[in-house]
Amino acid sequence: MALSHIASVKYYGVSACVPKTVLRVADYEKYTPEKAALFSKQTGIVERRWAKDGLIASDMCLKAAQDLLADLKWDPGSLDGIIFVSQSMDYPLPATACILQNRLGAPKSCLAFDIGMGCSGYVYGSAVAASMVSSMRLKRLLLLVGDNAISFLTPESTSSYPLFGDAGTATAMGFDEQAPEMFFDLNTDGSGYHHIIRKYGGFRHPIDGPEAFEFKDVPDAPGAKMRGVDSYVAGAPIMEFAMREVKPSVLRVLGEAGLSPEQVDFMFAHQANRLINETVRKMAKIAPEKHPYSLTHYGNTSAPSIPLTMVAGAAQALRERSVTSLLTGFGVGLSWGSAVIRTRQISCPPIAEI
Repeated sequence: MALSHIASVKYYGVSACVPKTVLRVADYEKYTPEKAALFSKQTGIVERRWAKDGLIASDMCLKAAQDLLADLKWDPGSLDGIIFVSQSMDYPLPATACILQNRLGAPKSCLAFDIGMGCSGYVYGSAVAASMVSSMRLKRLLLLVGDNAISFLTPESTSSYPLFGDAGTATAMGFDEQAPEMFFDLNTDGSGYHHIIRKYGGFRHPIDGPEAFEFKDVPDAPGAKMRGVDSYVAGAPIMEFAMREVKPSVLRVLGEAGLSPEQVDFMFAHQANRLINETVRKMAKIAPEKHPYSLTHYGNTSAPSIPLTMVAGAAQALRERSVTSLLTGFGVGLSWGSAVIRTRQISCPPIAEI
C-alpha cells in the first residue's frame, strides 16, 4: 500500500459540468418497462447525461474550471499547474492538459500533464496534485477530472450501457502552511486488469482490422453484444474486488488520520452502483445521511464521479462550514484508493450544463 499524509495544501473549491442531454433508463429501447424498473431499483440509476455532437471531457472540464476560477476570483494567468485526469483524452498525443492550458489562458510557466486513470482517478489525481503543491509550493493548481464514459460502450451491451454517464469537474488547490494535512491510501492489483477493459485502441491491440468492430457475445451477460472497441465490465469479479479491498483501504486512511467513522462528515464514494456503494458504506460503518449519491441522475461517470457527487450532494455544507470528507474510488486497473480531506467554506458553484 502507499499510505501517506501531505501537509500545507489548501483545498479551495470544486465544480462540475454535465451535458444537457438526458438519457432515461425507462427510455432505453433494449429494456422492457419491467426490466428498466428493475435495473433502476438495483443500480439506483434513473437517468444520466450524454455528451453528444462532439462534446468531450475536456470541454466539460474547461467549463467547470472557468466557473470555479470565476467564483474564486482567480485570474487564469495566475495558475501554476493543470493536471487532467481522464481516459477520454482529446488525442493520443499531445497531452490534453497542454491544450487546456491554452484554452484556459494560463501562462506558459504553468506545468500541465495528463494522468490516464478511471474510477480511482480523483483520489490518485488529488494525491499527485497535493504532493506537487506541497513540494513545489505551487500557489494555484487546477485538477481537472472528466470522462466520456458512454462513448466507450454500444447500446447493444445491455448489461453496461445504461450504467454510465458523462461529466467534467475542476478542483482548486494551493500551498498554505496553515492548511490541515491530507491523508491518502493508494493501491493497485494489475492481475485483474482484464475485468474492466477496452481491448482495442492501444498498441497491444491496435484498430487495424474489422475484428475490432465485430459484435460478439458478452460472456457473463446473456443476450448482450459488444465490440472490441467497447468497454467490458465483469460485474461479479468487480463486486468481489470492491467487497475485499475498499473497506481495508477506508479503515487504513481513517486510522492514519486518527479518525473514527463517526467523525467523518461525508463519505464521497465512486458511484459504481447502489448495491456496491451501499455494501461499502455499511462495511465502513458510515451513516446513510453522510453518504450522498449522484448516481440517480448522472449514473456512473467513472473518474469524475467523486467530485460530481460532492457538488451534487453536499454543495451547501461545503460552502458554509468546515467539513471532514472521506473519499474512496475503486475500479479499472484494478486500482483503488481512499483519502481524508478537511475543508472550510470552499467554493462550490452550481453544476453547469453545456
